[in-house]
Amino acid sequence: MLHVSDISWTKKIKHPKEVLKKGEIIECKVLKVDREKRRISLGLKQLEPDPFKIFMRRHPVGSTVVGRVVEIRPKCIVVELEKGLEGIVPMSQLVRRPFREKYNLKERLTLKVMEIREDRRDIVLSERMYVEEEERRKKEEERRAIEEYRKKVEEEWRKKEG
Repeated sequence: MLHVSDISWTKKIKHPKEVLKKGEIIECKVLKVDREKRRISLGLKQLEPDPFKIFMRRHPVGSTVVGRVVEIRPKCIVVELEKGLEGIVPMSQLVRRPFREKYNLKERLTLKVMEIREDRRDIVLSERMYVEEEERRKKEEERRAIEEYRKKVEEEWRKKEG
């Protein structure tokens, strides 16, 4: 038996006919053999690596990712990250207000991975963290440029006096 929860890692399938045809020959992995009930549990998704686990390895908390807006909900935005994997950006982590009017479907956002809940397979993202980090980086670059310029001017001044 192939249970709907073992068909796809990322698609929410309600009925196998959404992705499979009756009589179709497919390759599956044997997950469990119950000799007493004379049942064999099969898995289709287990033939491929879990994209959620791959994402977790590639993008730990604090890393930067790009996502495409696929849904605007009352309290968050849902973005597609990679290979059908989705993450949520809570309203509190969005920069533009009112967010339901300021964001568009298919818009690409640069975000920070804020939290990964492996048990729930949730990826929580933050636009605010990314924007604040970029602002700090730019201020630091400006500070360094000003400091370099100040040193250069002082050097020139010393050369003229000396």
